[in-house]
Amino acid sequence: MDLIVTSALVGYEKPDPRTYQAALEPLKIDPERAIHVGDQPKSDVVGALGVGMGAVLIDRYDRHDGVDVPVVRTLSELADRIVAARRP
Repeated sequence: MDLIVTSALVGYEKPDPRTYQAALEPLKIDPERAIHVGDQPKSDVVGALGVGMGAVLIDRYDRHDGVDVPVVRTLSELADRIVAARRP
């Protein structure tokens, strides 16, 4: 990982846009080229979409229905999907 950003380090709780911008700006990444992966629909998904990022929800226990973003149960599943999507 090139950078780790937490709400505690930034001083703003998600979904505050400044938390996401604190990750994007140092890496010089446009929001539309980034994906936030988190386990909370309101703070993670709504916050990421609000700044123009993509979002993936980790729902380890099938607690969240009706979200409009990709949902995975584990980080391994997310990695498998990324690898599969990049295959020719």
